[in-house]
Amino acid sequence: MIIANPLLEPLPSLTGVNAIFNALASDPPDRSPEFWAASVDARIDHLQSLNGVYVPGEQGREHFDKLSSVLRAGLARRNPNDPKTMRLIHAAGIAVTQRRQGLSKKRIAFLLPAFEASGLFLDGPTGVGKTMLINRFRASLPVYNEISELAAGKCSIQQVFLVHVSCPSNGTVVGLMVSILFEIDQIVGSSYADTAVQKRLPRDICEAYLISCLWKHFVGIVFVDDIQHLLKHPHLSDILLQTLCTLMERSRVPIVTAGTYAAEQVIDTKSALGAKLTGEAHLKLKAWVQGIDWTRLNKTFWHQRVSQGTLNMPIWLPEESHFHTCGILRLYRILMKTFLRGLATGAISDVTPDSFATCAKDSLGPYQKSLSVLRRHEAGDELTDEEKKEYEDWLPPDDDYVSPKIEKAVLKEIASRRKR
Repeated sequence: MIIANPLLEPLPSLTGVNAIFNALASDPPDRSPEFWAASVDARIDHLQSLNGVYVPGEQGREHFDKLSSVLRAGLARRNPNDPKTMRLIHAAGIAVTQRRQGLSKKRIAFLLPAFEASGLFLDGPTGVGKTMLINRFRASLPVYNEISELAAGKCSIQQVFLVHVSCPSNGTVVGLMVSILFEIDQIVGSSYADTAVQKRLPRDICEAYLISCLWKHFVGIVFVDDIQHLLKHPHLSDILLQTLCTLMERSRVPIVTAGTYAAEQVIDTKSALGAKLTGEAHLKLKAWVQGIDWTRLNKTFWHQRVSQGTLNMPIWLPEESHFHTCGILRLYRILMKTFLRGLATGAISDVTPDSFATCAKDSLGPYQKSLSVLRRHEAGDELTDEEKKEYEDWLPPDDDYVSPKIEKAVLKEIASRRKR
C-alpha cells in the first residue's frame, strides 16, 4: 500500500528541458522608458544586477535534474505518515538525552540505526558557477513548509527543504555543525545554534543534537560548499568527512559536497568515506564551451547593456568572450560588466574585437596567468608539476580513465601470462 507523503506535495513538478530551464533561468526584467531617461550613473548601477543573471547550460540542466531526484528520494525515505519514521524521530531525540547522560554509544547506535549513504559530489574550476547553480536550485523550492496534520492526527512540523553552508575555513567539525543549525534557525526562527554554543556542546552531543534537528524538520538536502578548504587542514579532513557520512547515515538526509577541482583530493573515491560521499553521483561542472548555450548567455548579457541607442550584439562576441574568459562564468561577468560600462560612459567608442581585447586585458589583469595556463591545457600543452599544483583549483585532475575495451584487452593479456 502506498502511504501519502506530505513532504513531497509542495515540490514543483519539473519535467522536461523547458521546465527545468525556466526554473533555473534568472534574468533581470526589461527596462522601462523611465530607465532610459535616467542619468548615466543611474543606468550603470543596473549592471550590478548582472551578478544574478543565470542562463542554464546543458550541464546545469542535467545537474539540476539529478539534484531534484536526490532530494525527492531523500524525502520519500522519511514519510511522516509512516509509523517507522516517527519512531526514528523519537529515537533521535532520545539519543541526544542519552549522550548528555553519558550512556554508551553502542546503545545509541542501536536506537538510531545507520542507513544507506546518499552522498553527491559536485566540483569544477573556481568561478564556473557551482554556487550559482545551488542558489538557483534553492530558488526553485519553497523556503519551508508548514504541516499541521498527518494521517495520525494534528501536528506541527516546519519542513526545511535545503540547507546551504560553507566548509569552515579552519576545518572544525563543531563549526560545521553549528553552521547547519544556524541555517535551520534562519529558516524556521528557532535557536538551535545558540543552544549548541551557549551550552558548549561537545562534538558527539552536538552531532546527536544536529541529527535530531534534521529529523525533526525533515531537511530535504544539505549542501556543504568549498570543501577544498580541508586541504589546508589534512589532519581534520577525515574527521569532518566521517561526520558528514554519519549525518547522512543516521538522518537519511542526502548531503552534497561541492568545491573546486582541488576538492577531488579531499573527496577521494578510492577511500571508504569518499565512496559514501559520491554514492549518488560525482557531478562535474566544467568550463563553458562555445555553442548554443554560450551564445545564448552572450545574447542575454548584451540585452542588459545600459548605453543609449540600438546596437545589435556583434557576431564576434561569443568567440572573443570565450577566448578571453575560457568559459569561466565569474570572469565573463567581470569582463562584460566592464565592457558595457565603458560603452555607457563613452570610454569605449568602437565595438571591435580589439577594443574588447583591451578591456579584457585591463579588467582581467589579475587572472591573466591563470587564463594562460588554462588555454595551454586546453590546447594540449604539457604543464609542469609546479603549474598543476599552483593552479589546482582551475585545472581538472589528470584523466585516469581507461576504456573498457582497452582494460579488457589488458586483463586478457595478464590472464594469458599467468597461464604460461
